[in-house]
Amino acid sequence: MDGGESEKSLVREVVETIVLALILAFALRTFVVQAFYIPSGSMENTLLPGDMILVNKFIYYFTDIKRGDIIVFKYPNDPSKDYIKRVVGLPGDSLELKNGDVYVNDKLYEEKYTKDKAADDMILHAHIEKGEGNSIVSVAAQTKITVPSGKYFVMGDNRNNSQDSRFWGFLSYSGLKGKALVIYWPLSRIGMIR
Repeated sequence: MDGGESEKSLVREVVETIVLALILAFALRTFVVQAFYIPSGSMENTLLPGDMILVNKFIYYFTDIKRGDIIVFKYPNDPSKDYIKRVVGLPGDSLELKNGDVYVNDKLYEEKYTKDKAADDMILHAHIEKGEGNSIVSVAAQTKITVPSGKYFVMGDNRNNSQDSRFWGFLSYSGLKGKALVIYWPLSRIGMIR
């Protein structure tokens, strides 16, 4: 083998390695893990504005969503936007707010991570939802609700500064992107998300 063929072989090997690395990176981002930036204070004090996190995109293929999981999902009113909130209500749960505390199935739901109690006792504020096809549904304000089958009720940890299920209704599983796992930036906040 002469010098020219050796150089071509080396160039080909480098190009193949780069292409393989790009394919693997794309596959990881698409199917396994994705980075997200936290733009607002709706999840304070668990997540702060400016935090960068990694989200596990495949975990819910192997396990069920649990109450307390912090999830990233497509905002139901604008699917081009991603939101992050904590799961408070699972399908079939009865939810109520009393004196700012959340009750799940008539039992106080202990939440050590919330910044403040909710300012009002409306578990679901009046709002408009898109129904089947092109229909629009008006939802009246409610103080006690039952989470429908296949739906979830999510809330921000900063209860008085969070656009969450109280304002736009239940979250469908189909909008789910994954479970928040770890804060990786800033370095002073690196750690698992709980």
